[in-house]
Amino acid sequence: MKDIETEMDWVSPSVLKTMTYDHAKPYYIKAHLEDREWNQPFNRYDNILISMLTFFEITTLEMWPDMMFAAIDSVGYDKSPIEKNTPLVATVYIIFIFVTTFFIMNLFISVIVDKFNE
Repeated sequence: MKDIETEMDWVSPSVLKTMTYDHAKPYYIKAHLEDREWNQPFNRYDNILISMLTFFEITTLEMWPDMMFAAIDSVGYDKSPIEKNTPLVATVYIIFIFVTTFFIMNLFISVIVDKFNE
């Protein structure tokens, strides 16, 4: 880039209001660019084994709201999340928690207690 008149790292809005510009000349603000890498979270649903571990973790009620919000924000495979993209996923999580936590886990624990008492 040639004809760069001024480079600034950061300018407050109050300073920008008081500055005068010569519109005939280009004006640039220096930007800091970095290479970014998209890392997938461990709790995801694109692998059957990892999704089973995720469902088991939801069943134990450990950090399930974080996983639910991550699933709500999900877009697709290898794409960055969009906030509140699919809100109906929350109903799937709530129904899954009611079915697994209050029914299956209690049944499982009652069988273990029954066998222990014998």
